[in-house]
Amino acid sequence: LGHTGCGAIKGACDDVKMGNLTHLIEKIKPAVSEVKSPKNPLQRTSKNLEFVDAVAEKNVYLTIENIREQSEILRDMENNKEIMIIGAMYDISDGSVTFFE
Repeated sequence: LGHTGCGAIKGACDDVKMGNLTHLIEKIKPAVSEVKSPKNPLQRTSKNLEFVDAVAEKNVYLTIENIREQSEILRDMENNKEIMIIGAMYDISDGSVTFFE
């Protein structure tokens, strides 16, 4: 579950160093790289909330991929229809949750 306006995502977009949180921010950077739009580097910052939210969504998808790759048990359970691994985004402005297919 990601959320709109996420501070950690904003930090990753701006390549911020935040002490103990730097390690967490480093894990988010692949999502920043994978979001291709906008191409203008001046618009790929925390000031662009559409970009921030796109990175947050991409980070949810990448996290799901990592869970499947790194946990044989969960991957097998999902393949056997015992569990479902589903991503979602929480919108902090209205409290709604959008689940991904």
